[in-house]
Amino acid sequence: MESAHHQEHQELMASVEKIETQLSLILSSNEEKKTLDGLEILLKLMHNVLKDPRAEKFRTIKKTIPKIANTVFSLKGGIEELVLGIGYVATDAEHYVFVGDYFSLLKRSIAATEKALEPIRYKYMTEEEKKKYVILQEQKRLMREEQ
Repeated sequence: MESAHHQEHQELMASVEKIETQLSLILSSNEEKKTLDGLEILLKLMHNVLKDPRAEKFRTIKKTIPKIANTVFSLKGGIEELVLGIGYVATDAEHYVFVGDYFSLLKRSIAATEKALEPIRYKYMTEEEKKKYVILQEQKRLMREEQ
């Protein structure tokens, strides 16, 4: 039992590593604002799955919807590989569906995407947002130290 859990954890970490690599490739292949816009929409789609996992409409990405096509799927560097790596499956030429319940990978994918976008988000923050961000980061650091 312990070894099965260990193997599952190893597979999860290998998947997360691939996702981080894919994110780096996407970040280096596109203009910052375009990357931010596309990955923010992908993050929203991932969050929607977690918010209501049984809703088919949240589990499906239709890549031909103009807003999704022009932001998410216009990113260079392997956006389709990233979507598949997160846990979506291509069901036909225009649909990706999150099948199953591999939510631990989805949660880690969200965290990896958030981390990858952090420096870009910071650049586009107002001065007031930057002040709040610094305070929040300090609070998070203090909480980690207390644990």
